[in-house]
Amino acid sequence: MADQGYEIGLAVGLQNDIDTVNATVSALSGALDETDGIVLGDRESGDFASGITVPKFVRENRAVADVSGSFTPQASSFLRVGADGLEVTWQVKGNGATATPAAGEAKPDAGIDALHEMAGLVGANGTAPVYDYTPRVSATSGGITKYGTVKLWIADLSWVLKSCTIRDLRFTVQPSGIVLATARLEVGSVDAFADGVTFPTFDYGSQATLSAQTVESVTTSWGSARGWESLEISIANDLGTAQDSAKAGGVRVIQSGRRINVSASIYVDSGDSDFEYQELIRVTSPTGDLGFQLGAAAGAAETINAINFEARNVELVGMKPAPTGSVLVAEIEGHSTGLTAGSEALFRYN
Repeated sequence: MADQGYEIGLAVGLQNDIDTVNATVSALSGALDETDGIVLGDRESGDFASGITVPKFVRENRAVADVSGSFTPQASSFLRVGADGLEVTWQVKGNGATATPAAGEAKPDAGIDALHEMAGLVGANGTAPVYDYTPRVSATSGGITKYGTVKLWIADLSWVLKSCTIRDLRFTVQPSGIVLATARLEVGSVDAFADGVTFPTFDYGSQATLSAQTVESVTTSWGSARGWESLEISIANDLGTAQDSAKAGGVRVIQSGRRINVSASIYVDSGDSDFEYQELIRVTSPTGDLGFQLGAAAGAAETINAINFEARNVELVGMKPAPTGSVLVAEIEGHSTGLTAGSEALFRYN
């Protein structure tokens, strides 16, 4: 009996609607590249040093009574397979193109773009070659959720996961490190499973060849130009399930809300040391945007590898003064707000 080795990879693509699998992603095999929706994970995250956290597949069932006169269980009625805990973490960087510039030239690779869209962001061309993501507000697939298909390969096994969306997408911005994005997926249903498949070959292009920007010489614009010890911006979607006889397994994923949250430990400015507390007790609409530009936006003939984040009109819900050595920081928690739908944030690749 031979041991089974492991290899792992995944690809992501958007669906046209909640119940129609992306047939192109479902059929992927052989030699794949970044145009096929493959995503290169961060080695220090996930399982198998891959950046992918493998889901736990669970049997959902309806139990029958135990054997009469004993505690011996009878076999249950199978309902469906659930998949819990699927995550992917990748390094946030540009697409490595040489700026012409042309419209949309900074758009991330297909799989990364799909993950942004599934998290509740909608992409659009900015001033060439910029590519912008803002919160989705228009009706899509029966709500503001965008659904996707994920194909997951592990050794000689593969799964096609249909009607997936993202419960939260977290951007962790670590000084002296890089920006990492982690998507926690909600799987609608297992559409297909196969054994004995030939593991594909992957050419990740600039996802593998381009280094992410180091978080250095960058400050946030919130209040005044200050550095941070830690910073995380997350798109948190309020997801649940509803029974639906027309859907695979009789259930569907639904969304009822969204918040773009900010948590950070920011160095206190001695010239404005009460800024965070004043924001906490503010009685009018907040007007401070917590944003930063990492790297220089690409000009003509330069490599596109810069990003800009803006969590707009941040309303604090918690603030704690804390020491870092002999220096004071403010540990804050809050969320973005906006006077118009979809105006609370901007995520830009430039």
